[in-house]
Amino acid sequence: EAENDFALIEKMQECMALNIYHEGRGESLEGQYAIAYVTANRVKSRRYPDTVCKVVYDPWQFSWTEVISNSTPYDSVSWFKALETANNVMHGRGVPDPTDGALFYHARDIRPYWAKYQTVTVHIGNHIFYK
Repeated sequence: EAENDFALIEKMQECMALNIYHEGRGESLEGQYAIAYVTANRVKSRRYPDTVCKVVYDPWQFSWTEVISNSTPYDSVSWFKALETANNVMHGRGVPDPTDGALFYHARDIRPYWAKYQTVTVHIGNHIFYK
């Protein structure tokens, strides 16, 4: 049973790392932590699914899941950085949540309809975070 638990944790870490990688591999480490925390904050929220993978693959939540057919990381340095960030967030290590509990974000050059109904918590790199 412990082996199954380990495999499940590993799968959740992979889902979070894929989200970090595809949503923010060009961002600073703080920006990548921010993306990881939005994912983790959604898992904790009753408004979203209760596992990392279900949050990441919830339809129309993270654009890469809708537009990329092959999500296999090609940049190994960025991938290992994303894996480490995911591991740190999932195990309560690394930096505290730089988003102040944000559940949403978008790139600065996009103006989603929902943004006007949210409260901005922080701007980090190319993203704006909300709760």
